[in-house]
Amino acid sequence: MAEAPPAVGPRDAGPGVVGPDLERWAAVSELITWQRPPAQLHRPRQPYGEWFVGGRLNLAVNCVDRHLADRAHQPAVHWEGEPGDRRTVTYQQLHDDVVALAAALRGLGVGAGDRVALHLGWLPETVVAMLACARIGAAFTVLPMPLPVEALAERVDDFRPKVLFTQDGAWRHGTI
Repeated sequence: MAEAPPAVGPRDAGPGVVGPDLERWAAVSELITWQRPPAQLHRPRQPYGEWFVGGRLNLAVNCVDRHLADRAHQPAVHWEGEPGDRRTVTYQQLHDDVVALAAALRGLGVGAGDRVALHLGWLPETVVAMLACARIGAAFTVLPMPLPVEALAERVDDFRPKVLFTQDGAWRHGTI
């Protein structure tokens, strides 16, 4: 696996990127597990250019699957919540949960291009839901927990998800 390049920022992505900048982005490309490798690293185009032209990747594969061989029993997620709750999830556990939830979503008729809304707190289950959506190609949106009911209803109506994940309560600043 290639070594991670130096950090890059928004100014590094402009249409005039040449030389060392392209080399840096080529190194970034080597860190990604591609379903279909890009045919071209960068195509200049206004306003920012087009990157990794023709490439296709899956977020779940890059965040979880590619780490199973070497890190299956190492922490993938370490969560600390209120009031002092803690949980560590290994790559293998995360993979198993993501695969199970992706199968459940498929069982509900959710597939590539469908929309899923997540109205969940900062929980390991939220990570699982996002990665399960990514695994099957479903678009997802995260709806902030403290939204007033009217704003939440408006966003759900605008997004029109096939599935809405929610929870019946969450700790926030010491209260449920």
